[in-house]
Amino acid sequence: MINRVALFCLCLAQFVYFDPTEALGQQEFGSLKADRILFLGNSLTLHGPKAEIGWAGNWGMAASVQDKDFVHLLTAAIVARTGGRLVLEPTPVDGTDSAENVLNIANIIEREYATYEAARIRKQLDWRASIVVLQCGENVPSEGFDVEAFHKSLQAMLNDLKVSSNPQIFVTGNILWGNPGLDEIKRRVCAEDPAHRTFVDISSYQSDIPVNGPVGHPSDAGMKLIADTLFAAISKKADSVELSAAHVAAVNRRRRIYVNNDVGYDAVAMGPKLTAIKPDEWLAARFSTFDQPGSQVDCVGWCLDEGNIAAYPSTWMGSTSTSADIRRSCRPGSNGNIARR
Repeated sequence: MINRVALFCLCLAQFVYFDPTEALGQQEFGSLKADRILFLGNSLTLHGPKAEIGWAGNWGMAASVQDKDFVHLLTAAIVARTGGRLVLEPTPVDGTDSAENVLNIANIIEREYATYEAARIRKQLDWRASIVVLQCGENVPSEGFDVEAFHKSLQAMLNDLKVSSNPQIFVTGNILWGNPGLDEIKRRVCAEDPAHRTFVDISSYQSDIPVNGPVGHPSDAGMKLIADTLFAAISKKADSVELSAAHVAAVNRRRRIYVNNDVGYDAVAMGPKLTAIKPDEWLAARFSTFDQPGSQVDCVGWCLDEGNIAAYPSTWMGSTSTSADIRRSCRPGSNGNIARR
């Protein structure tokens, strides 16, 4: 009895102290793995306190509270869908250690895009996220913009993420103001790996949220629109099914099908006894479906009234035949079955 109690307590202790975030791969969002999430962006994603503009938060500017920025709204929506947990540890303002899976990269891939290198996001790459949201573009200088350099750097960053953990990456278009040229580059880079990269157009922000929030950044309403748009894109990706070439080939392969057609239940099956239908008309009607182009049925059998009678007098084998004769002459042949190959 004592041993059983001790064993129960040990199992209970293991259950209580088990941290689901340590079991990578246990949380799924539809077809997507969803155990670690990484946000890379500009001040819409994360901005520390800046007294000179009246900003005191350390979250996405300018949500009224941390839980109402798009990062936290989106994460909460994913958690509600998976029933699991997702860690969110933005870069702290006091220098303490954290996962820093919410990072402001305005000086990495926007203002200084031409000098991007993986070392600048090494900690985030080592986080090995399963889902990455990359929100950028608003701080890319328009003067002297180098299309090829930005394309190359964005391409390198997404490739670095792929090598690190091959996550699902969702890249937003410009949000605060339009930049079709920049968005086209993002679309092209995402198209290089459509199975793992998705471009998310959030240009509706510009018409649906005509007045920006504090210091020209999204209000709570704007943050919700961004989160909702991203969640819709992730949900669509999660619910989609990517079929391999082998799977498609298996679905479309030609199959050999035998159909047992139990036709002894209607007047047509009984032929001249109840109707004026002739044997050749009966055969034409019964084979009309199986003879259609593309049919995969290559053997058909009929069960004619449990084998006790033949629906039509037959002259096979030079004389009127019974159903027993038909059974002996046709295959596969059991219980009155007649088959045509």
